[in-house]
Amino acid sequence: MRKGFTLIEMLIVIVVIGILSSMMMLSSTESVSSAKAADIITSLNNIKIAALAHYIDSFDVYNTTANPDEGKMIACTKLYLQNADAINMQEFSNSGGDFYSITTDSTNKKIWFVAYKFSSTGNTEQIRSKLAGRAHSAGLKSAASSTARDFQESDTTVYMRIR
Repeated sequence: MRKGFTLIEMLIVIVVIGILSSMMMLSSTESVSSAKAADIITSLNNIKIAALAHYIDSFDVYNTTANPDEGKMIACTKLYLQNADAINMQEFSNSGGDFYSITTDSTNKKIWFVAYKFSSTGNTEQIRSKLAGRAHSAGLKSAASSTARDFQESDTTVYMRIR
């Protein structure tokens, strides 16, 4: 009787473990992308609700203002967000990193959009692909315009209409 494993048996076990682990890596990467896309959509919706609450509370101010200050809209909207510290909100003039912003339609300043801008670094193709697949049902657009097309994979900023 022999004790232990032969070299061939050990190599077969290592190859099988390698195949299973590579399948798990592919599956987990896709799951992470789906989760991040869902997180972006949820955050866009939360900011949208907070911006609408701010708009309702400040109705008279915004109906008399032809050109609202986007920085002030962001600051005031943060007051209505429970997790405002966890959401990176800033104006589009700033660059670097992923962030959320509130902007207006260029032709009609009374139409607001919340936006998420992807940073130039990192692998975001899978996340953008997941967002593109959910664009129509979630109301995601490619630009801050009432006539914009749905968000597509090649876009670097995703928009959702607030009002």
